[in-house]
Amino acid sequence: FTKTSTDAGMSFDSAMSQVAATMGTTVDKIGDVKAKAEEMGRTTKYTATEAAEGMNILAQAGLSADEQISGIGTVLNLASAGAMSLEESASYTAGAVKGFGDSMSNASYYADLMAKGATLANTDVRGLGEAFSGSAATAKNYGQAADSVTLSLLRLAEQNVTGSEASTALNRAMADLYTPTDNASKALNQLGVSAYEANGDAKDFNDLVDELNGSLQGMTAEQKNNVTSHTGCVSRNCTKICVRSVIMEEYYIGHVFDGLYPPEAAQWCNDNGMCHIEKNKDGKYEIVENVDREEPEHLFNDNTPSIPELNKKIEELTKQNEMLADRLLKLSDTIHA
Repeated sequence: FTKTSTDAGMSFDSAMSQVAATMGTTVDKIGDVKAKAEEMGRTTKYTATEAAEGMNILAQAGLSADEQISGIGTVLNLASAGAMSLEESASYTAGAVKGFGDSMSNASYYADLMAKGATLANTDVRGLGEAFSGSAATAKNYGQAADSVTLSLLRLAEQNVTGSEASTALNRAMADLYTPTDNASKALNQLGVSAYEANGDAKDFNDLVDELNGSLQGMTAEQKNNVTSHTGCVSRNCTKICVRSVIMEEYYIGHVFDGLYPPEAAQWCNDNGMCHIEKNKDGKYEIVENVDREEPEHLFNDNTPSIPELNKKIEELTKQNEMLADRLLKLSDTIHA
């Protein structure tokens, strides 16, 4: 027992020394931090050493002693709720709080959004936490509230887009709508959609996306294509964000394919006239914007079926499905005769 206690004490002292070193000071000058770690060791399922290690992660994020003391309880609770490591919990908590420009005294609010939000969609605390902390700074830059960002990420999670992929998609979508390219801006104007209120404040992102999709209702396919062909990434990311979107393309300028790209991607570029597909410097196929926009290229892989060939295949499969449905109907009639 004595040896175990001694080892634990040495481990705690070592952890506190690391906290002090990260903060650029000495242990004797951060007595309040040490006391808080010891308190967490007495009142939570974590040891004082683990609490100290969590505080060191917060210190690495640039948080002061007071901020570490304010936030460590939340970090431990989030780690427990999300079955995560303290490093992940501290990183997501600090990232969210700092991203939104808030104080660690309000850390529990952001932790609650991550922990409770994860129960409402097809994700977990780790996936939502990574996405939330990764999109916080961009969201604040565009005047978005934390709860609205959580809703956007939950919508993405319902489409199996979580973690860093979700934050990347959301950050890009916000940039596309709040700082659109000239062509995208013209397309939004045609729809009568503005990303900003009359007083200059940015609209809520979810409301804006719903407004954008609503403005396309009632249009013919040709009219939608005429408008959306100029919105570039806006179209694709609105598809990602909205569970039900009018625009179904999953491609956007800058998209890089891991291997051979599907023919519908080239068809999409050909139809909207905005882009073409070519190999980038890494030898991967990438959707590239047409600079002159006059003669859009249409590039296929050497072994990719042509659109007519695919259409023929679709017709054959449709006929097969019809024959199968007819046989099933006859079988049902026989069973119930």
